[in-house]
Amino acid sequence: SAVLSAKAGVHDRAAHFLAQYEDVVAVTASRDPEPEQIISISRRYRDDWRRLGDDAIDVLEPSDVEIDVAPQYLPLEVEAEGLSLLLARGPVVASQWLKAFLARARWVNLLSWEWWPLHATLAMIEVRQGNTEAAQRWVDGGTLPESMSLVVRAGIELSSGDAEGANQLADRAAAVPDTPDRWRLAAYGLKLATMAATRDLENGTELLARLPQWRTSLSVVALLPAAGRRVILAELGDEYADVPGLRLDDAAPVRREPAEIELTPRQMDVLRGLEAGKTASEIADDLVLGRETI
Repeated sequence: SAVLSAKAGVHDRAAHFLAQYEDVVAVTASRDPEPEQIISISRRYRDDWRRLGDDAIDVLEPSDVEIDVAPQYLPLEVEAEGLSLLLARGPVVASQWLKAFLARARWVNLLSWEWWPLHATLAMIEVRQGNTEAAQRWVDGGTLPESMSLVVRAGIELSSGDAEGANQLADRAAAVPDTPDRWRLAAYGLKLATMAATRDLENGTELLARLPQWRTSLSVVALLPAAGRRVILAELGDEYADVPGLRLDDAAPVRREPAEIELTPRQMDVLRGLEAGKTASEIADDLVLGRETI
């Protein structure tokens, strides 16, 4: 119950079951490996982040313990660690890590469809990065549950410029009765992105009222395209913008006037060399520095 609640994004309920588990352990004085593995996974899903002080966000680093290769819970454990990586290191590292596990999946006694938690996460990372063809391949693979497939397809439509189609698919995903809270929240995030694309954020008040959920499900925010992250981060506060997995690195850089840029004396030496038409190697020889330094 704890791991199901945590994965679904119902954090209060997950905390309740974790507390009950600790009460049982205190009475029996017994900690068995399998329940402990499940509890570890539950905590990883639940603890996307923690707040330190009033103005600092500390993202949990991926666990330094070895992942248990017991097949029954392996996809959930790998996904939980992947989401931690997404927040702590960003989408590229998380994607590479998850794909590395999938490449070794044939050595584990699990069928390909049983890795659907990883497939869904990877599909959304592709959506975030605007790789629509790659995201569509995960949908076409047929392993994603209906609600998750709808969310991914909504992201694909958004990336393709069809805001209306994306909005309709996100509505359908949110309306499916068995859609987990985590994925329903992703659908709401895509709806906010479509509203931003159509400059219709006045109708997003109800969605932005879910800020307590966004704060405890930052990995969901990290899965969203930049348009969705931008809207949510504007409401959450500036301190969240420094979390690696939430950064708007794909946003257009702020243009600065040349007068605002100050070069060091050494940088000026390099600039003069460039102005004279010299190569990086020639400038390195002139300044007695390595080419990589130049």
